Amino acid sequence: RRTGYECWERRGIIFTLKDMPNSPPGTVRKIDFSGDQSSLREIYNSWTERLPAFPVRLPEFWLHHHEWTALYPGEDHSLALIAGKSAYARCTLQGDALRVIEFGCLPGAATEEVRELADALAREAINRKGGRIRIPAVCTELRAVLESRSQKEEPANNLSLMFRSADPAGLEGTSGGQSGPGAPFPPPGAHFWETDGW
Repeated sequence: RRTGYECWERRGIIFTLKDMPNSPPGTVRKIDFSGDQSSLREIYNSWTERLPAFPVRLPEFWLHHHEWTALYPGEDHSLALIAGKSAYARCTLQGDALRVIEFGCLPGAATEEVRELADALAREAINRKGGRIRIPAVCTELRAVLESRSQKEEPANNLSLMFRSADPAGLEGTSGGQSGPGAPFPPPGAHFWETDGW
């Protein structure tokens, strides 16, 4: 903490999928990081405001961050997908599973669009990673669909999410390493930027 860094554990889940979805693509398409910027911002802000310890992203962040994530954590932009205007996912193929590094959906998003997105990711995981897909445990809407497609489920916890605080003193009294419902959110004045996906 004296250096202004705080690690927050994010629980993950690896699913091994059993069957190739035979549903049509529906509304799923690749993200246009320029044209879809307003939709991505709305989804991200709506989805993360109910979660603890997620960074606030300024508009400037959205202009260039996809260029950084291609370098680290190795985002594959061909796997940056959006369903309609209510759900999206961004992924990397590094490691032994297709890894969802970011997911979001609007509150009350159409179940069908989340299912279409999950099925698109499942097809990619089966074709390219032997059916293994890794998601953050907080992605409950995505998790619900994948659980129905899975033959195996295993935990994949890590401490790969790290923040740097513009106000290290503002972190005093917070409990780093906690996540999930009830985890304290950093107090006002503790501003963060991301160095990794979830």
